[in-house]
Amino acid sequence: MRRANAPRCGGYLLGPPELIVEVAASSVTIDLHGELRAYRRAGVREYLVWRTLDRQFDWFVLDQDEYRSNTPDSQSVLRSPHFPGLVLAVDALLEDDSAKVLDSSPNQPAKPRPRRLRCAAGRWACAARRASALLK
Repeated sequence: MRRANAPRCGGYLLGPPELIVEVAASSVTIDLHGELRAYRRAGVREYLVWRTLDRQFDWFVLDQDEYRSNTPDSQSVLRSPHFPGLVLAVDALLEDDSAKVLDSSPNQPAKPRPRRLRCAAGRWACAARRASALLK
């Protein structure tokens, strides 16, 4: 169901989110088992999990009521089948290269990113490093 046509109640959308993104450190067992099943049953179209301690990134796509793993292309870039323009350079993310993460789309010319977006990506990478350090 497209969000533009989604049922509403008092100005709020009804139904499950279409996309969930999680940064998981100590909760990997929960995230990749219980939550994965719950999100599948709810109909969440895409579920992304950055496993910081394992230095892994999982991108699951709901296909005929089952999640399948979204695999990166030859340039190690993951692309969303449901959200045009949503791409992620996995290697750059795992190497904490936020500038390269922001410029993930190899088919588009590089253009300056707004400072706010650069800072948000940097804070995300910094928060993941801090979480990893605390759990070691």
